[in-house]
Amino acid sequence: MAAMVIVNSVLKLVQRQTYTCLSHRYGLYLCFGGVVLMIVSAFQFGE
Repeated sequence: MAAMVIVNSVLKLVQRQTYTCLSHRYGLYLCFGGVVLMIVSAFQFGE
């Protein structure tokens, strides 16, 4: 049960952060850049 509560609160936090990001002018670019960085680092770790 505790795990579900933690996951739920994390999801809510992520949602709030996402809305905050999208409300800012450069938030969309920052989120996109973060996704690209994650993909690139995933490929590097995969090799």
